[in-house]
Amino acid sequence: MHEDFRWNFLQRQRTAVTTTKIVVTVFSFHDTEQSEREREQARERVHPTGSMGMVGWCLVLTTLATVFDT
Repeated sequence: MHEDFRWNFLQRQRTAVTTTKIVVTVFSFHDTEQSEREREQARERVHPTGSMGMVGWCLVLTTLATVFDT
């Protein structure tokens, strides 16, 4: 009985790993296509919030570092 349970568990685990690999592969392929499309669109226009977004993240990270440092 114990061996049957263990075998079933391992089979389910293998199925879950295989399913996860398939999903990750599909999403990474989709992400690659999407990022190529986004890169083409970015070449056409300049991001107005690009530098301000970076400044904002630097301020957030500096604030968090200061808070957790004390």
